[in-house]
Amino acid sequence: MEAESPITSTSGCAAVTMSTDTGGVTYTCEATSAGGTVSASVTVKRDATDPVIAFAGNAYTFGVGTTTLNASALDVAGNSSALSTSCTASVTSGSLGTLVRRWVSQRRVATSLCQQLNNRAYGAFIDHVRSQSGNSVPADKAAILIALAQQL
Repeated sequence: MEAESPITSTSGCAAVTMSTDTGGVTYTCEATSAGGTVSASVTVKRDATDPVIAFAGNAYTFGVGTTTLNASALDVAGNSSALSTSCTASVTSGSLGTLVRRWVSQRRVATSLCQQLNNRAYGAFIDHVRSQSGNSVPADKAAILIALAQQL
């Protein structure tokens, strides 16, 4: 057994440059000398991409008026992002009618509710929605429709 002998061949030992993100790539270097062959492996992960932040939702969930949203994210590689946005939600008879047509299961009830909105009979609209809550209008949607109608 030789203590040290010159390397006679190598395989996979060249320098590598990583220019794209990867969840993990394993590199193996093998060297051979008179004393035998030895190999070593290393797994390299690269993440140079900042996290992506996106806001999603419906304006009716924010309520009427201006809402400002702020978010930041930090990933395990130390990359960070920040985002801030504002939106202003308003309610009109037409926009409320769009929600009625989307949420009310019985067409006759939806038509009646939309007619009340068109006639600006907001009190009657609210009473009608309350009477249909849990029936042709899901209870959670009825609460939103009533809250929005109170803003008209």
